[in-house]
Amino acid sequence: MSAKNVCNCPNPPGGTHSCPADHVAVCRVRDGVAYGDCYPASDEVRRLIQSRGAADPSVQAWLLKTIFPDATAYDFQTRFEADFLGGRIVDREKNEEVRFALPGRSDSPGAMPLDGLFKPVAPPGFEHRATAGQSRPTVATQEMEA
Repeated sequence: MSAKNVCNCPNPPGGTHSCPADHVAVCRVRDGVAYGDCYPASDEVRRLIQSRGAADPSVQAWLLKTIFPDATAYDFQTRFEADFLGGRIVDREKNEEVRFALPGRSDSPGAMPLDGLFKPVAPPGFEHRATAGQSRPTVATQEMEA
């Protein structure tokens, strides 16, 4: 069995989304449906994540550009609230919560939210408009509360 990178989806509906170990696992909820994405991380990005983690501004900029390829520098100052250490980004424009788990980090929190959201700041000269894979519904594993 190969290693996986697993992200916990926001509640409701909850559940998980699994990706290959060298990908960022992303789960977002739109209109009550969980959608999962897997984004590959280059060797360079994985080394940066391994050595510095989500607290590093370069990792944060890469995550935002990867998960939200249509966002502009202005959006990064007005549209998003992010808790990178907790694996959570809120897109106020689309009214959706996005959870992520970084590849190559045994301490990646996935969907464990932390207090203290802050506004991310776009890197100087940011103009990236990459094309990301389309979101697809993910089969979420529901956990029953006792």
